[in-house]
Amino acid sequence: MQQEENKPRLLYFTDPMCPWSYGFAPEISKLYGEYQEYVDLRLVMGGLEVDNNLVLTEPVKHEMARQWIRVQDITGRRFNFNFFNNKENYLYNTEPACRAAVTVRYLHNEVAFDIFKAMQENFFVEGEDLTQEDSLVDVLLKFDVDEEDFLNMFHSENMHLETQDDFDLTSRIGVNVFPSVYLQADNSLTLITRGYKPYMDMMPRLEEALYRVGVLS
Repeated sequence: MQQEENKPRLLYFTDPMCPWSYGFAPEISKLYGEYQEYVDLRLVMGGLEVDNNLVLTEPVKHEMARQWIRVQDITGRRFNFNFFNNKENYLYNTEPACRAAVTVRYLHNEVAFDIFKAMQENFFVEGEDLTQEDSLVDVLLKFDVDEEDFLNMFHSENMHLETQDDFDLTSRIGVNVFPSVYLQADNSLTLITRGYKPYMDMMPRLEEALYRVGVLS
């Protein structure tokens, strides 16, 4: 087994309010669970909708609901479609949720993945609004994250910049589909999946990449 500091990393490009990333949660959890002896996991927030210009008009809600149904059919994950009720002039802005995930990664990286998945459940199953600070705090309190510490950091300039760094990395690598997963080893990046894939499709790609960088033999 490698020394901890030398482990390759799975870079998981995602967004808490992305339906395909929510559908992907069991698959990436299994992949990381099976190979965590050999890799670390790094959540990278992609910024699905961060420009404050996606208003949930009726046509937009219809298209989003259609996509949720498709994810539900393919992945078997449950969605709460009541989310689309009473959403007049609602701005679908994922920046606050992304910044919350980055803040948790900064404060409590050891539980960042678990909290991220809880945020997804909070949004897609419980129908809570992750654009609102109160909903984000409700998730964190389940993990005994100190509310004051979180909010002070969440609103800091540092976390705004860290979140933008995630968005910039996503753009620089050319990731335009969520979820996407890469293996980062030394100075190399190997694509494991671009878009939703089940564990059994990703596993041989990851093993091949780990053999290639000498982690598996």
